[in-house]
Formats: sequence, C-alpha cells, structure tokens
Amino acid sequence: TCALPISITLAGETVTVEDYSPVITSLSQEEGTTLGGEEITITGKHFDENATVKVDGLAPTETVFVSSECIKIVTPF
Repeated sequence: TCALPISITLAGETVTVEDYSPVITSLSQEEGTTLGGEEITITGKHFDENATVKVDGLAPTETVFVSSECIKIVTPF
C-alpha cells in the first residue's frame, strides 16, 4: 500500500497520482430521532453531484448537492 499523492518519474517526466475519493470530514449532527425529517449537512471533499447517500441503508427524502465540499440531506422517515 502507499499513501497518495505520490510522484513517479518515468523517462524524465514526473507524474503525480492523487486520490480523489470522497472524504467526509464532519456531519452537522451525528445523532437524531428515528422519526426522520432532520436536515443534516455533510462536509468534506471530492463530493460529486451524482453522489449517493444512505442513512441506515435508506435513501434520504431529499439530497442537495451544494458543492464538492458540501451535501445537505433530509433524513428518511
């Protein structure tokens, strides 16, 4: 295994390989009711507008892609 980013030099040219996997750095709340309907802000990096979010295996009732660093959801009922 290796940590990214890494740089490799081949035939005099350096190529840098970076990891662009989504990373969650924080949630606006980590606990809530089982009734659903709560808005949660997910912050991190490398989010994509086609990202799929699941809460205990269920799709949120609403998912809003704000930016590559922020997604807002409403928890499912």
